[in-house]
Amino acid sequence: LRWDTKSNNQKDRIIHGTSRLGKKHRNGCGRGRAKLTEQKVIQIRSMWASGNYTQKQLAEQFAVAIGTIAGAIHGKSWSYVA
Repeated sequence: LRWDTKSNNQKDRIIHGTSRLGKKHRNGCGRGRAKLTEQKVIQIRSMWASGNYTQKQLAEQFAVAIGTIAGAIHGKSWSYVA
């Protein structure tokens, strides 16, 4: 660890493999702490669309927060899942 310019710090990140440059952004279950999978998001959206479940019921069933369910349903998160 050393003090240096921003430019040299960026070069060091590339050398040490800690730079995000050239790396594909991981999303969804590719993230280490994701509680849902693409398949579960599809299932949640289908169950929500049926009108038979509340967000609270879905959150309890999938053991996640209501905000996680809301984000998945409304596309704030998992937007790439069809």
